[in-house]
Amino acid sequence: MGEIIKAEDLSVSIRSAISNNNLASLSDEQKDQYYLFMCDALKLNALTNPLQWVRLNGKLQLYAAKNCAEQLRMIHKLSIKIKEARTDEKTGQFIVVAEGVTPDGRSDSSLAAVSLQGLKGDALSNAMMKCETKAKRRLTLSMCSTGLIDESEVVTIPNREIVDIKQVSTPTSTDSMQSNEKGAAPSNTGPSLNGGGGKPKNKDIKMLFNTGKQCGWSNLEIQELMIKLFDKDRTADLTLDEIRKATNEILASVVTHEA
Repeated sequence: MGEIIKAEDLSVSIRSAISNNNLASLSDEQKDQYYLFMCDALKLNALTNPLQWVRLNGKLQLYAAKNCAEQLRMIHKLSIKIKEARTDEKTGQFIVVAEGVTPDGRSDSSLAAVSLQGLKGDALSNAMMKCETKAKRRLTLSMCSTGLIDESEVVTIPNREIVDIKQVSTPTSTDSMQSNEKGAAPSNTGPSLNGGGGKPKNKDIKMLFNTGKQCGWSNLEIQELMIKLFDKDRTADLTLDEIRKATNEILASVVTHEA
């Protein structure tokens, strides 16, 4: 991932698109810059693709993918529990209320609801679990003041269009961003967010170990994971795709433990 991009370093056209809520007007390179800016601002691991693009009512915007809320809960040390779970017999809605507390004592709650009409067996169980997850994610995004909607909400919006925009390499300095604004060829100083089989840079490897540390993993446990997944015991031998896969495995282990 590139260097941290500050708000004042964003190009004029990017800031204009943000203020006009019209990100569709940005080039792919500018979308990549904005994507990394958002990940840096929220302290998210961009290699895990925590944000995705969606077009709603003709406007392009980012939404929070599954692992976005999971990372934010760890980063901000949020304590979340289910305060209430009930079925409304009149409407057939299953309602879950999640309550969260920050380390400094600030608390909030969030409600989620799904229809259980016509469901039974595994479909019923899955809908109830989905509702609990939705309540937790909505609460997390709200308490962390992200301004993002969660993917569990996106899928319920009519006429949505999930946009698969290939992320390109991101400039790592203000100068390179300004040169791109003037129409110069894009700089290839940073790795692609989509990974690939190329060699990772030191900062990519550091991100893997930082993620492991946040999730309570020791360096030895990360090395054992590398051997298990790729039969490699040296990070220098990993590809960028393997770095990304190892990072996702670590994050998934935390989610499984919480569940």
